[in-house]
Amino acid sequence: MCIRDRYEHRVETLERELRRAEAVKEAATKTEATLRETREALDEAKREAAKHSLERYTHYYERWAAHGASQRKALADREEWETRKARRLGDLQNTPPSQLRFIADALAQIAECRRVLKWTYAHGYYRWQKKKEAALKNLFEHFQGEAEACLEKLHFWVEEKIKQFVHDDDDGDDENVNDDGDDDDDGNNNGDSNDRSADASESPQSPSKKLNFAEYRSMLTGLTAVTKGYFERLVAELEGGLEGISARYSASPS
Repeated sequence: MCIRDRYEHRVETLERELRRAEAVKEAATKTEATLRETREALDEAKREAAKHSLERYTHYYERWAAHGASQRKALADREEWETRKARRLGDLQNTPPSQLRFIADALAQIAECRRVLKWTYAHGYYRWQKKKEAALKNLFEHFQGEAEACLEKLHFWVEEKIKQFVHDDDDGDDENVNDDGDDDDDGNNNGDSNDRSADASESPQSPSKKLNFAEYRSMLTGLTAVTKGYFERLVAELEGGLEGISARYSASPS
């Protein structure tokens, strides 16, 4: 009996140790699986963070670079205007160069606005990393977008509206353009009269409205001044840390 009891006791002890070992192994397996899942989740989170960081950088960099390229083009356009196109337009409009300065001023303002917008994106990249400033970020981006829209309007008036007065393929003849926008051919006077009647209901600010040169000069001069003032306020806000931005920009240029 003693030998049998000892044998059975030994068997029970071994069985308990085996169950304990299997439990430890099972727990280790679960722990390993948990660790593997945790590592995979961490790796995925790192990949998402890296993707977001890259996308964010790309968003700001592409706009920074685009405005930088546009700034350089505006400066080149201004130089071309002053060295080649101003004299041609002066001859076509019978206008001295001193009275054409407003176009060079508009091109200079475009270049300056591009420079400002370029650095607003650099500012935004470093400034808007904290989610607690999300509301201010959204407000700033709204006014940044309005600034871009204001600039694009000025750019349109310099690049597109001027084409009715001077073209790259002009050979210096006056038959294409004159001071009041009328055609010198008597056979076309009736057609021009109809055009003017159709345009009479349009605002001078309308992109499709045909203007005489004096109207164009007045509109472009005014738009340049409005754009300059808008961007000066934007720069002042940036320099002031964007304090009170909503109050100062409650009224934006149309």
